[in-house]
Amino acid sequence: MKQSPFILFAVKLSLLSAVLFGMAYYMSGSGYIGLSRHQLAMMFIILFIITLLSFYIVMQSAQKSPRTFTYAFMFSSTIRLLVYGVFIALYCHWRPQVAMPFAVTFFVLYMIYTGFEIGSLLGFLKQK
Repeated sequence: MKQSPFILFAVKLSLLSAVLFGMAYYMSGSGYIGLSRHQLAMMFIILFIITLLSFYIVMQSAQKSPRTFTYAFMFSSTIRLLVYGVFIALYCHWRPQVAMPFAVTFFVLYMIYTGFEIGSLLGFLKQK
């Protein structure tokens, strides 16, 4: 039985998130990151949901045509950057004491999640 590419991506993204959260949780408890575990959890939830939604939209568009895929990918990336930028700006405005560690941690996680999503999309397109 062949798994849906979206379900497969969701499982892999869950595993990646669990491993990264475990590492960040440990680093937070050790004092390496200047963030609380609640702040880390919020970051991971936001990144997980938006990455999953973005992958779904782009995957659905890839099944229609290459042109639709290109538009959807660019639109998804732009909206995602805007949402993340607003989220970081608002959070750093509300909590200026943790602005730098929050922004740096979010940026590192954004790069990891985006790389994972693009790698998964390329794998999906090769199978298609």
